[in-house]
Amino acid sequence: MVGPEYARYCGIEALEPLGIYLPGDENYPGGILFDPLGLAEDPVAFEELKVKEIKNGRLAMVAWLGFYAQAALTGKGPIENLYDHISDPVHNNVTTFVSSLLSP
Repeated sequence: MVGPEYARYCGIEALEPLGIYLPGDENYPGGILFDPLGLAEDPVAFEELKVKEIKNGRLAMVAWLGFYAQAALTGKGPIENLYDHISDPVHNNVTTFVSSLLSP
């Protein structure tokens, strides 16, 4: 049982220890603890900050997709690939890797 079903079964108060807050709570986005610096006091700026946060999250998801693709193709993690590239940038890059995959 998850989400709304859990809330209906246990009550709304049971969600707070799990980190799930509802509008009006001080920890809910836009509440006092969510914005301690007061950056979102202006409603226009608050809407702009929300859009920036969503775009930043999406960019992070694309970056992780790149990490997974790189690990699947090379068999190494991103840090190890970075060290290889720094040690020999001419022979350890995307073009040489793709050409090694395409050569018979």
